[in-house]
Amino acid sequence: VESAGYRMITKEKLREMRIRGLLAEDIMKSIAPEEAEMLFKKRKALVMDSFFLECAEVRPHVRQTLAKIKEAGHVLCIATRRMNRKKINEFLQKEGLIQYVATMLCGDDVKGTPEKVKQEMYQQLMRKYNIKAEDTLVIGNTETDLSPARQLHIKTAAFDGTYTKK
Repeated sequence: VESAGYRMITKEKLREMRIRGLLAEDIMKSIAPEEAEMLFKKRKALVMDSFFLECAEVRPHVRQTLAKIKEAGHVLCIATRRMNRKKINEFLQKEGLIQYVATMLCGDDVKGTPEKVKQEMYQQLMRKYNIKAEDTLVIGNTETDLSPARQLHIKTAAFDGTYTKK
């Protein structure tokens, strides 16, 4: 790969770069400056198509947390910009999470900018379950999850993602 002009970095270095806040596009520019834009577009297409779910694993505490949410009588919905409902459902089935999810909206359902998509999804879910913003909680690991919720006056809870800081 280095012979093709790419600068190789270790998985640890990549993780360190993400924790420091570097976005995938910037990392790609440091690895392959001439092809970064094309590589980023390809990567984004794979991410949006839920390609990486094939490699994903659910953290141990997630099932327990979701079970407690359901036992408490709350409705759990997924609002993701990721597309390919089939792959997302297969992942939820494989990981034993589908039983906790009442409804899922994904990129197959709502189109637009990241912020507008999430706002529309949150609004649709609140209408479906006749729930007010003040009785809703959005849990997310990115600003594109949380900022649209805050704009709708929905309570938010942030959690660590794969690369985010506490």
